[in-house]
Amino acid sequence: MNRPEDLREAWLARLLDLLPLRETRRVRAEVEALIADRVEATLAEEPGLGEAQAVARALAALGDPEGLAERLVDRPLHVPLATRRRFRRSLAVLYSCHLLLAVVLTAAGARESALPALLGPLPTESPLATLLAVIALFFLDAGAVLTFLWLTRRGAPAQASATPAPGPAGPPERRQAAQGLLLVALLAVILNFFVETIFSIRWRDARVCFLSEGVREVLPWGNLLLGLLAVRAGLVLLGARALAGEVLDALVSLLGAGLLVALALSPPLVSLPKGSLGGQAEATLGQLLDRVLLFVCLAAALYLVGRGVRRSARALRLLHA
Repeated sequence: MNRPEDLREAWLARLLDLLPLRETRRVRAEVEALIADRVEATLAEEPGLGEAQAVARALAALGDPEGLAERLVDRPLHVPLATRRRFRRSLAVLYSCHLLLAVVLTAAGARESALPALLGPLPTESPLATLLAVIALFFLDAGAVLTFLWLTRRGAPAQASATPAPGPAGPPERRQAAQGLLLVALLAVILNFFVETIFSIRWRDARVCFLSEGVREVLPWGNLLLGLLAVRAGLVLLGARALAGEVLDALVSLLGAGLLVALALSPPLVSLPKGSLGGQAEATLGQLLDRVLLFVCLAAALYLVGRGVRRSARALRLLHA
């Protein structure tokens, strides 16, 4: 049986995660007062009811965190908060990586696109042409993220409890699992067939991958993570208990962090073709790219460690529920 404070805190954590940081203190105070009032009223009506059951009823009466977040934010929103948050996060990651790769290809002297119409060097004829290309990349990525969110949109949210139910997954979870399985398949195709194409430049009438041998030796281990994600999606589609999904999520996050650390410990990360830029420029660019990619790997590893810890804690709560 979940403790009342665990139910309350888990539900509040889901709610506050959807809100802008500046709103969290005010909303937390308001919602805690609402929950306390409803619990007090419920216990007054049914004195024999346990506190945990009263809290669960209060949370059910408040509805799902996504819907309540919409009602509590001051300004009117035309897009659900959860969707806005997913859009901002996804766009920030995609655009940063896309722009970084374009800059790398430009600096490395690439003369043609790595992926036609999607990834190539920036024009250098004039500062205006470069600026317009950077802006065009932003709108291209924004359109891609919006399309992905539209294709993976959710139906009307159901009444949610404070923590994931320990029983079998319902239809919304299965739908999301099917979408996740398709995404895993796409990532597997990219990892196994297009990585060297994306991270390559045209040099002496041939395509040359500029990732170092150490990085290319580590990358195939990404198939292990994708395989675990595919297993998780398959379990959800088969109606497995939520606990299995949380355990696999935690495992994938922690293994992903380990893979990124392994990449960071495999210097150099970039190996430009000898003579492609000439002496000092080639060494300087290689060192700069190494530092940028090292920062990206370590930042992503820290995020995944935090995610893994949160998923592990949630799995423990489900185990004791």
